Amino acid sequence: MDRAEGSIQAARQLASGGYYDFAASRAYYAAFYAATALLLSEGLEFSKHSAVIASVHQPKNL
Repeated sequence: MDRAEGSIQAARQLASGGYYDFAASRAYYAAFYAATALLLSEGLEFSKHSAVIASVHQPKNL
């Protein structure tokens, strides 16, 4: 979750500076890192973004 928190802080700073495209990228990674942490807490580990996204959309995994 540290990576997620760091990414969201970076997204806020970038957005406040008007760097919205970079802020959106950091916000995406914040969500990705948070989802990865949640899945890890359930014993699930994936190396690809697409696998994390697919797993989050499977209610049985959470």
